[in-house]
Amino acid sequence: IAKAWAKVAAAQTCGSFTAFDQYNMDSVSDHGAGMHTLAFTTDMENNGYVVVGNLTNTDGLYILTTYSAVEASFRVNVQNTCGTETDQQYSVAVFGQIT
Repeated sequence: IAKAWAKVAAAQTCGSFTAFDQYNMDSVSDHGAGMHTLAFTTDMENNGYVVVGNLTNTDGLYILTTYSAVEASFRVNVQNTCGTETDQQYSVAVFGQIT
């Protein structure tokens, strides 16, 4: 059972993103094109949780990477196949133990 999930609708224009659907996600911080921190409402028990991601785009190939996992949050990076960060709509689901 997913302990948290989010659908982030990042806009390619103006470097911003719209409201997202979520469960157990408190906020999304924007660190530039394709770079976000997602924070939990209820922290995970430790940083050993698993994040599964999915990009929602049909105009090219993109890579979604998660990293810097701590009990309270994790980072997401979206890049095109040339390695350039880009804003794209994506979804993530988190599996692990919550506190």
